[in-house]
Amino acid sequence: MKHILTSSLTFFAILIFSNVVPSQSDAASCTNATDGATITYSGGYAECSDATPDELKIDFYKLALCSAKPTYTDESSCTFIINSDTPQSLEIGIGKEIDLVSNDISIAEGKYPYAMLLVGSKIGLKTTLKFATAQNGGLSGNGTSCWTNGSPLANSYASKAVMPITCGADTSANPQFSDETFVAFGDPSVALTPSMLNQRSVSTIFDIHLLKNSNVLADMPGAGGPNARFIWGVQKFDITPEITANTKSIDLGFKLTKGMIVTFNNAGLPECNNKCVEGVNLMSFAFTVDVN
Repeated sequence: MKHILTSSLTFFAILIFSNVVPSQSDAASCTNATDGATITYSGGYAECSDATPDELKIDFYKLALCSAKPTYTDESSCTFIINSDTPQSLEIGIGKEIDLVSNDISIAEGKYPYAMLLVGSKIGLKTTLKFATAQNGGLSGNGTSCWTNGSPLANSYASKAVMPITCGADTSANPQFSDETFVAFGDPSVALTPSMLNQRSVSTIFDIHLLKNSNVLADMPGAGGPNARFIWGVQKFDITPEITANTKSIDLGFKLTKGMIVTFNNAGLPECNNKCVEGVNLMSFAFTVDVN
């Protein structure tokens, strides 16, 4: 039986995935007491983990609930909430609600143990970091607030001029979306891959793939690529959502907390006194569903 749901599907926080360079296993959690002058460096670099971005900007092509596990070549088990060749660009933030659809949708009654999505390989990140002591900005400035300044995010930076972090007084903070483009998963010093399978987070098991079109894996750097245009992912819920005759709405959530690392540079750039807040990187974001 088909069940009609109103258009009030609300995004409040999707798939957990790891960036091209994994966080160091001994990286400390970020706090406002983290200090670029005292953090432990290795090879001129340091990082802290489990920071939380303020907002993400993501281009959605597909978003679906699935009765069986789909693959990027077979999505026949899925009922789509978003399915379009033209991306729906959403800005997702803590406590921010977004109406996903303008019309009612129809979804069959039953259990949906899987969710899948297809998003663009470029994700925007906006954040302001607060420190207990003044920090040097990778690009410029000094102060207890540091923020993304609109320059692209990367895993390393060739010069101070391209670093995406500016620091200054709290009243001067002017965060902008800085884009991170995903081209591979893994550690470049070991091996790169377009896929991560059977990954485990606190609340789900997931697969994720980088694609060069909607159903073909991307080529890796140095092996025909990089040419990733999309991120395709599927996750299995620990608690399976169920649509019944009494279902009135579905709330879809993004968990952004503890999904970002902060990197520091001590590699001999005198313009930032050799110790500065270099950048940030997105490490994870998680999908939840609440059926009402």
